[in-house]
Amino acid sequence: DLGRSSLSPATEVRAPPEINSCKLPGAASMSPDMLYLALAAELVFILSASACYSLAHRQGSQRDFASLRLVAAASPGACGSWIHQRTGAQRLLVFRLACLLLSLGVLLDVTLPLRAGAEEEMLFFTTWNYCLQIMYWALACAAGVRLLVKPHWALLESRGERLLARSVWSLFSVCLPASVMVSAILWGVLLPATIRSGNTRAVVKLLQPASWMQHLVNTLLLGVDFSVSHMLIDESTLVLMVGWIVAYVLFEWIAHSQSHFWTYFFLEIGPYTPLWYLALAIVGIGAHALVCAASRQKALQLVRAQAGSSLTASLTSPTADADANAGLSAGSAAAGEEAGGGLQPAGAVGEEDGPGDDADASDASYAAI
Repeated sequence: DLGRSSLSPATEVRAPPEINSCKLPGAASMSPDMLYLALAAELVFILSASACYSLAHRQGSQRDFASLRLVAAASPGACGSWIHQRTGAQRLLVFRLACLLLSLGVLLDVTLPLRAGAEEEMLFFTTWNYCLQIMYWALACAAGVRLLVKPHWALLESRGERLLARSVWSLFSVCLPASVMVSAILWGVLLPATIRSGNTRAVVKLLQPASWMQHLVNTLLLGVDFSVSHMLIDESTLVLMVGWIVAYVLFEWIAHSQSHFWTYFFLEIGPYTPLWYLALAIVGIGAHALVCAASRQKALQLVRAQAGSSLTASLTSPTADADANAGLSAGSAAAGEEAGGGLQPAGAVGEEDGPGDDADASDASYAAI
């Protein structure tokens, strides 16, 4: 019944006796091979169900019209004019760059020390998520830089820029709920189990500064990023979250076949493992549902912000608009000026969608948001 902490491979955490007593009927008599098959069937069912759920909520997802403005411009809650909005994008870029450097520093501090077993840090789901968050911060910074250096910073995005924006949005849709999930598991499962085991050394390791950074501070930083950006997380991304968890579980099986130890005690193959896997799925889906609920509240706030007269300015420079629309008729240009531009969805102003893009229909959906 030995497991390991979320930070140190050398730290062993024993599951509480009442946890080990939770066994499925008939599971005790099953061979390890049969348990693997049962767990594989359980994972396939959970992943398939989440895929069907995501597909049913695919319509109107932000992914269809993700653009640099969507992922790199600041929320309109505190800015209305073009100058203020551009300043907001610059500040968001600075914030994300600081988060990137901080995350890199923490990861290097955890993984680089030349000590026995340091390379095993990459076995932990915590480290997996932290690496994914670093990738998100890096791509988000790249999107912010690209947005700010464009001559017409909200217009005419290329296929490559749209691909970058969709990558940023997809990564964020996994990073935020996964971070909430990891924090909940550490503070709600691993730390109590470690305290009950009486392993003082393990408790100290779980309360080290690096652990706080990987299990709380990072979640708060992602929450701040969520609150000041345009991005929303919807139900269509559930399959990404569940797929990320399933991928780690399969990796853990492969790693165990080589190292013969389990990174987390609740992943160890045993009679109670199917219940643990179900609980893990519930926590992950619950974290995703919590983030989706926060996104719905944020969408309502964006609607109220857009309704304000001071928040209806276009995210493009007036000069840039005039240059980009020089080929339009004078009547159309005048109508656009009288309308005030409006706070439109990222990438919806003056964009030329490539073949196969369904941006027009989905832009209209996000205009309501």
